[in-house]
Amino acid sequence: MSIVPNSMLFCSLLRAPCSLLHDWIMNLPEELSESFWDELSSYEEEKKMRYVTSVERIGIEKGMQQGIQQGMLQTARELLIETLETRFDVIPRSLMDVINGIDDPALLKMLHKKAITATSLDKFKETMEAMLK
Repeated sequence: MSIVPNSMLFCSLLRAPCSLLHDWIMNLPEELSESFWDELSSYEEEKKMRYVTSVERIGIEKGMQQGIQQGMLQTARELLIETLETRFDVIPRSLMDVINGIDDPALLKMLHKKAITATSLDKFKETMEAMLK
């Protein structure tokens, strides 16, 4: 009878690495301790398990959220530039640089609406400059 799968289940419920379970809770005789470590190593290798602490998990979640926000910003910038290119053909690099420097999603959304209704690229630039002040 193997103690590793039951130990792994217990560890996952505690959200603790099995090595901590062994050190804190189980006081195994030497031969069982060696057997436990052998089985644990095999089990972890088989399952390719890695313990993620709550701090790491929070960091991963924050990183993912930041990545999502950056992706949404980039998409909003690209949509604005594509709309301007569709409406007015060639867009000056300087205008693209200004748009790519905007980090406010609400502003990019308003500018996108203005790009759709602008009568000329110059009018759009004027509107954008006024909104950026």
